[in-house]
Amino acid sequence: MKKFNLNSNVFDDKFLLNPLRYIFQIGICIPIFIILLLLGDVVLRAPIVIAVASSAFTIFVMPKSTVSNVRRVIGGHTIAIITGGLFMMVLTFVGLNGLYESSTLFRDILVAVLVVLTIFIMVITDTEHPPAAGTILGICLQNEWSWFSVLFILMSMVIMLFIKSILSTRLINLV
Repeated sequence: MKKFNLNSNVFDDKFLLNPLRYIFQIGICIPIFIILLLLGDVVLRAPIVIAVASSAFTIFVMPKSTVSNVRRVIGGHTIAIITGGLFMMVLTFVGLNGLYESSTLFRDILVAVLVVLTIFIMVITDTEHPPAAGTILGICLQNEWSWFSVLFILMSMVIMLFIKSILSTRLINLV
């Protein structure tokens, strides 16, 4: 009879060796997510909150990963913000914002192209941060430019990166 194996591919081997580290590191995200959701419920649309929450996952679950370094986190979101802002300005300048708001097909095609363009710009500027693709969605699906959204995104990134830097000696990649 085969001996019972607790892991049996259900739990990560590293978790079984050091569960307290995992609990501590994931626990850091609880107050961050509470604040994000409280602020997001009040003033933001879901895609922006989701993008910021995805960045929190990346920063605290994969803190030693390339995609969670300062250049990529701040750079990726900044590129998404600039691209989204320019898009909204051009849309208004050309006079297509009425069509953009009324035609789901038109909006979806434009936003899909814009997301891919934003990803391309992140790749060629070495600022790849996958959650920033959600930022561009959030900005463009709001139908209007929001400085509060920009501030919320950038301040959230700065605060999370600051917390990460303070705890850097205690954090490990959990994946």
